[in-house]
Amino acid sequence: MINLTDIFRYKTLNLSKAVAFGFAKPDEDGVIRYRRVINDGQYAMDIIIAKDGNVDYRVIDLTDNSPYEPVKIESAHGAFVGEIREKCEALLKEIANSCFDLNLFQAEQAGRITDLIKESFGVSPDFPWDDYPDYAVFRHQDNNKWFAVILTVDIKKIYPDSKDSGNIRILNLKAAPQVVAELIASRGYVPAYHMNKKHWYTAPLDGSFSDDELIRQIKESFEITLTVKKRRPIGK
Repeated sequence: MINLTDIFRYKTLNLSKAVAFGFAKPDEDGVIRYRRVINDGQYAMDIIIAKDGNVDYRVIDLTDNSPYEPVKIESAHGAFVGEIREKCEALLKEIANSCFDLNLFQAEQAGRITDLIKESFGVSPDFPWDDYPDYAVFRHQDNNKWFAVILTVDIKKIYPDSKDSGNIRILNLKAAPQVVAELIASRGYVPAYHMNKKHWYTAPLDGSFSDDELIRQIKESFEITLTVKKRRPIGK
């Protein structure tokens, strides 16, 4: 089946790009539409994008102008329906790349948390890994120590028993070992992904925790990673 969520993940519709691509201008409900004929003129694929950016599609059999339903039926298999799905998926990916802007932190909790970190600590993220361009690190300006990391990982790596599939945004934070153990045991946080599990823990950025709670946890991580300067004894 075609996974629209994965194709349009972190994408924001750019209306001017969509119109230049060939979409009709928005109707009275703000919906835009595009049609492309496929399979040597036997079928057409209609792309419908709602005002909120939600994308849907349908395939029309042009011989009688009826919907070709098997393309959206998970149990439908075979060479022909597979070929139609491949063409639909290719067009959807083309539209995602041509008519949408990439926005890794769009209106998600990851974006809100990023803005809150900027407001609270005056720190913007940096992206140190070329192979993982959406891995965001927040660090102290004086000692360069990390206090928060936002990553995108396969949900199975965080929740092995999850029935969901695809990627999830997560937040890694630091705390005292006993605090880490308590959080993981009682509050729904999980052992840190790809970091020292004694000193770090992971929070999913999927709405499981409120922004207020997460910013409190980030503040604790920020404070525990501050440079501690030893005071000179009085008189010396």
